[in-house]
Amino acid sequence: NGSGTSSACSSIAITNPVPAELEYVAVLGPAPANQVSVDGGKRYGALASLTVADASGKTRPAEAADVTHVRWMLNAALRPGDGGKVSFKARLK
Repeated sequence: NGSGTSSACSSIAITNPVPAELEYVAVLGPAPANQVSVDGGKRYGALASLTVADASGKTRPAEAADVTHVRWMLNAALRPGDGGKVSFKARLK
């Protein structure tokens, strides 16, 4: 729904890039349908379902260190004025 509306919004996606100086560790707190990307935000899914190419070009399972973006899919409707919080844990590389 557009801004200025009084009706609830549903199927909200919040996407956050992981800064290059940080390494993704995990989503914190209750995680509503969280997904990650390991390719700069082109594809999203559960970390265990994603793959990346290693230096030789061979495909390997993605690891937390490969995560470039985190996405939370909020399935509950939010009304104007509602709020919430999503966060993830990261460490310096």
